[in-house]
Amino acid sequence: GRLVLGGENLLEMPRRKRREVQAKQIGVVFQDPRAYVDPLWRVEVHLTEAMRVHLGLSRSEARARAIDLLDSVGIDQPDRRMRQFPDELSGGMLQRVMIAGALAMGPSVLLADEATTALDVTTQAEIVKLLADLSSQRGLSVLFITHDLALADIVCTRVCVMYAGRIVEVREGRQIFENPVHPYTIDLLA
Repeated sequence: GRLVLGGENLLEMPRRKRREVQAKQIGVVFQDPRAYVDPLWRVEVHLTEAMRVHLGLSRSEARARAIDLLDSVGIDQPDRRMRQFPDELSGGMLQRVMIAGALAMGPSVLLADEATTALDVTTQAEIVKLLADLSSQRGLSVLFITHDLALADIVCTRVCVMYAGRIVEVREGRQIFENPVHPYTIDLLA
């Protein structure tokens, strides 16, 4: 019944303030980046629009920041990539663009909702490492949502297991894998 960020319950905020907090403090990376980009917009538009609207940056300021973000997520030739359309990028590159976009507002929390599911194993490992690096470099909290328990074991310092929309078990690190308590968790691991 509560969603607390920075000591404030988002569910009790007026809608306008909650939207502002969500836009600036929470970044989201989804499972399939191709489902969340307009194929007719260049990468530059995807990355700069929110910065121009919410941060009041000029076109050139937003562009410079977007290039830095692309570089920070491991995109080679970021200036060139800014001019490309989404269909000109591989799935892994496009997911990195989405991560850069999620970081554009300087959030304190990053929601990664099945962010590695559509990727091959090698690219998946690169994205997981990238998220871990970004978390430590930026002091970013990452909420990693996944059905892949082996991946959760590698990525997560704390694991919450949900059943029917409710959290049924919360454990630190390996504890959930070594000594599960809830019957659903036990079944999942089996």
